[in-house]
Amino acid sequence: MKVLVVGTGGSIVSGISSAADEMARTLPALGHTAERLHAGERMRRRGGAFNLENVWAVVADAASVARRARRGKADVVWIHTFGVPALPALRALAMVVAARLAGRPAVVHFHAYDLEGFVARGGLPLRAVLRALMWLADALVVLYDGAGTALSRGRVHVLPNWVDVPGEAAPLPPQPPLRVVFVGGLVRRKGAPQLVEAMRALQGDAVELRLVGGAGEDGPEALAGLTAAAGDLRHVTFAGELGPAGVRAELRAAHLLVLASAAEGTPISMLEAMAEGRAVLVGDAGNMKALVEETGCGWVLPDREPSTIAEHLRRIAGDPAALAEAAARARQAAAERFSPEAGGARIERVLGSIRPSRWSIPTR
Repeated sequence: MKVLVVGTGGSIVSGISSAADEMARTLPALGHTAERLHAGERMRRRGGAFNLENVWAVVADAASVARRARRGKADVVWIHTFGVPALPALRALAMVVAARLAGRPAVVHFHAYDLEGFVARGGLPLRAVLRALMWLADALVVLYDGAGTALSRGRVHVLPNWVDVPGEAAPLPPQPPLRVVFVGGLVRRKGAPQLVEAMRALQGDAVELRLVGGAGEDGPEALAGLTAAAGDLRHVTFAGELGPAGVRAELRAAHLLVLASAAEGTPISMLEAMAEGRAVLVGDAGNMKALVEETGCGWVLPDREPSTIAEHLRRIAGDPAALAEAAARARQAAAERFSPEAGGARIERVLGSIRPSRWSIPTR
C-alpha cells in the first residue's frame, strides 16, 4: 500500500512534523511505500489566525494533496493535524476533500493537546468543521483514549506516538549534580517559566537545568523575557532549538526530563526520554499521568507551582536508587509500548480498517 503522509515539516519543527516523519520512516518496514508531503509552509505569520495569507495557504495545501495523491498514485492519504482551533480544522477538512476529489481515502490524525476541551468549548464553526471531518474521513486517529471520547462519530483509533528505541540505554551520569532537562517550546503552557523559578529556589542544591527548545506559541518576546529572568542563575543554561540527534544527546546527558505542562497529548519528548532510559517528572495533562502510573517511569506533579517543582526535584536528587529504578522502568515501557514495532502494529490496524467509501470520487 502506498501512503501519502501529510503534516508540517521542512522549516517547521513540531511534534506533528516529528510524528509524520516517524510514520514515513516506519511504513517501509511494514512493507508499504511512504511519500512525505510538508504542509503549512506558507503560514509564516500567526499560523492559527484567519487572514488572507493563511486562507490562501489552506487552499494551496489542499491543492498539493490532490496533486500529489493523484500523481503519486497513493492508496491512502494520512493527514497529521493539530485539528483545532477552527483554522487548523478547516485546513484538515480541505485536505480531506482534496483527497476525496483525487479518489483516495483519507485518515485524519489529531495531535491536539486538549482535544476534549476544544470540542467542549468550541463554537459553532469549529463544531461544524469537526462534524464534517468525522463524516468524510475513513478513519480518525487520536493519541490516547480520553481524546477519542471527544469524537463521538466516525471510526476512532487510538495510536500513541512512537519513537526510535536504541538497542541499549546509555548509563545514567554520575551524581551529583542532578541534571534536569526540559525539551519543547519554552512556553508557559509547558511549564518552562515555572521550572526556571523552581531552579531559583534550588540555588543551594546540586541541581542543574538545561532548556532545549525555541520560542513556541508564546513568541520571541516571551522567550527573551525568560532568558533574562534566568540570567543570574548559573545552574540554568539554554541549548536553543536542536535537531533530533541533538535532542537525544541532551537527554542522554541528563538524569531526568521535566515537563510541567498544563495541556498535552502524548509528548514526543517524554517518549524520547523514556527510550533513552531517563525518568520523567510531568504534569497531569493529556495521558502523561496515566502513563507514569501504569509504567512507574517517574513522578507526577500535583500542581505546577515553582515551589512544588522544586520540592520534587530536591526529593529526587536525594534518592538515586528511586531515580535509577524509574529510569529502568521508563526504558522497558518505551521498548514494549512506544517503539516503531508497537506503532507499526497499530498503523496496520488503522490501514486494515479502511474500506471503499461512497464518498470517494473516482478519477481516471
